[in-house]
Amino acid sequence: MLLAAGQQHTIKKTGSIAGKGIHSGKFCQLTIRPGEEDSGIVFQRMDLPGRPAVKAHPENLDSASRATSLTVPAENQPDVREGSGGFKVETIEHLMACLAARGIDNLRVELASSELPSRDGSARIFTELLQDCGIRPQARPRLFLVPRRPLVFSQESSYLLVLPPESYQDPEPGKADRVEGTTGGAGVSEGSEGSEGSGGSGRLGGLRGSEGPGGTGGLGGLRGSEGPGGTGGLGGSGRLGGAGGEIKEAQLRLEYQLDYGDSPPGYQQFSYAINQLAARQEDFSSFSNDLAAARTFALKYEFAALRERGLARGGTAREALLFADDGPNQSLRYANEPARHKLLDLLGDLYLAGPLLARVLAVRTGHRHNHRVVKLLQALQEKESGGEGAKK
Repeated sequence: MLLAAGQQHTIKKTGSIAGKGIHSGKFCQLTIRPGEEDSGIVFQRMDLPGRPAVKAHPENLDSASRATSLTVPAENQPDVREGSGGFKVETIEHLMACLAARGIDNLRVELASSELPSRDGSARIFTELLQDCGIRPQARPRLFLVPRRPLVFSQESSYLLVLPPESYQDPEPGKADRVEGTTGGAGVSEGSEGSEGSGGSGRLGGLRGSEGPGGTGGLGGLRGSEGPGGTGGLGGSGRLGGAGGEIKEAQLRLEYQLDYGDSPPGYQQFSYAINQLAARQEDFSSFSNDLAAARTFALKYEFAALRERGLARGGTAREALLFADDGPNQSLRYANEPARHKLLDLLGDLYLAGPLLARVLAVRTGHRHNHRVVKLLQALQEKESGGEGAKK
């Protein structure tokens, strides 16, 4: 369901950064400007004729991309000719995660190249930018997506579960929306973070069946209280009214479980929670310190293959965080840095569907799994709303 609450936000002032894209290696200047109410997150290619723009929305996802990228076909942009496939905006997930954590609903992002800049494979470049630009409220309310019942996505050894808020009462308990992924390729490298699917040892990482809502057979193993940032509630009751009952927590709770079996980086877990109605500085500071600094990673043997395919050109093997049989090639910022980075990517991908009130558990997933679920969330919402107000 859609739930209107709180206020939309944008930035106070314009700001710019520059750097190389992590995959293309191309230099790009990025400028962010305040966005109008209800405009969403809009990316604009200033280097192309007509300066075409595309919204951050599930229907604009480039399914062929390794990272999270947007595309507009040439037939939809007749005045744009960046090759024969229209134009793209590439590797947006780190910025999107920062916008989700900061509570920014409306923003104009101007780019001088196709791929957003990156410094060290983390999202620090964007948290620093957003800190400088500030935040201001807008008059219109935020429109939250609240799942009515569990959504279950599975593909071989990868699972992504989107659960209603803990206090939400489903008028049709015991039902779940279940999607099976296509077979094959779950362990193939995809996305800037390294191996898509995160190994395949067959371990589910401790899902606790008794906590699953609505008779889903044990899909509710979210340990939300373990994650920093926003777990203390909103101050006061923090309750929202909604169809089917009261929602006591205006939070998005995320947990990621990464599992490479006996090979580094092995098994890791990280949980995080975000207040969705309070754009508090302390919450964003926690995000900046505990999540945004986690770097993208890959397996060492993959790196050369990525370079041969024209990817990972924004850094050298010395700069990248690479894992071999003897461990990482450099010191980790956190013992579970890969799991934190995977959760960072998940947060950014989910924000394509807009603000979400839910509990999300991801086990050995990557961008292509996230994209499937985001598209399904949007489709289910548009079905419920009759297409009204569902698109950003």
